[in-house]
Amino acid sequence: MRPIRSRRFSVACGGTSGSDQPGEVFKVVAVVLLVAAFSPSGQAMDSVTPAAVTAGRALALTACTGCHIVSSDQPFAPVFTGPPPPPDFRSIANMPGTTIVSLRHFLSTLHPVPLPQHMADPNLSAEEREKVIAYILSLQAPH
Repeated sequence: MRPIRSRRFSVACGGTSGSDQPGEVFKVVAVVLLVAAFSPSGQAMDSVTPAAVTAGRALALTACTGCHIVSSDQPFAPVFTGPPPPPDFRSIANMPGTTIVSLRHFLSTLHPVPLPQHMADPNLSAEEREKVIAYILSLQAPH
């Protein structure tokens, strides 16, 4: 038997067809995958709700106050004060370039054991991370 090989299969696998350049489809797929990887998902965009902000604040007060000022009314001052002193959450929220994507990337790439002068991974689940991100973003000053 002869294997079935369609034009669509050949093009999708990086072959050429007519005016297509070799590997052009591969390049398009790679770009689409990169955009999808760094774009906020629908779930993440839905998670920036008042309920997520409230839950994120509660999580941050539990997981982050050992090093950061999460809120001006937090129950105790941070134990770790540096050097350098970790930024407070309002400062993080208002740094140029702070977005849901930048926070997600930063928090998901931390090392369990911090390098000198780097933040340790707070060991949050993806859902918890999204809630803390929602809280941080709620602290951004209006533009």
